[in-house]
Amino acid sequence: MTDWLEIFKSKEIENAIGEIVESYHNKFIFQTYHLEKIPEYPSFVLVLAGSELIMGVVISLSIKPIVPISDIPKPFKRKREDFAKEYRDIMDKYRAVCEAVTVGYIRGNEIYQGRPEKIPLIHDLVFLPEKEIIREIHLNKEPSLKYLPLIYNAMPNEERSLFGYFLESFFKRLKEIFSKEELIDILNGMQKDLLENQFDHLAEQVNISLGRLLKYE
Repeated sequence: MTDWLEIFKSKEIENAIGEIVESYHNKFIFQTYHLEKIPEYPSFVLVLAGSELIMGVVISLSIKPIVPISDIPKPFKRKREDFAKEYRDIMDKYRAVCEAVTVGYIRGNEIYQGRPEKIPLIHDLVFLPEKEIIREIHLNKEPSLKYLPLIYNAMPNEERSLFGYFLESFFKRLKEIFSKEELIDILNGMQKDLLENQFDHLAEQVNISLGRLLKYE
């Protein structure tokens, strides 16, 4: 197995996209350094948490001023490109705030899907992981997505009712990382885990979302 912990420890600070501002047993919230480096929804992110690497899936994105303001931002009547040229410094006053559900971690030379015993600390660095580490976390020992119920249960109620739409976006992202054969193995393992743990309603949503996704291929 690749020594990912040492790889991320040796990365330059400039490679990080942000850092933790809130940390919980099931999720973490981080602020980006620049608006140009906002992770896409629902992408994977990786936290360098001391002697562990913690992986999360982004489920919420927002843009907020660094210093709270009492009024809504002033309208400028500019296209994005023109705005960036004329007001170069103003975007430094804003940052993206992202919420990610913890789905896996690496400790020592072992890979796990699920929640780690330790949570990341405030100011721990957040990175966009390489495809190779995402592949190792999902293809380790046996292909699966055991963490899917963790994402579902971490979402607010109004988002759970739209979980099928999240799944469609999430599966599209997985298609960019895994081959069709690998993805089938992962999804078969996930369905097995869901049914064995009596998450029948999630298994049904997975089937519906996959059907929608495949319909438009």
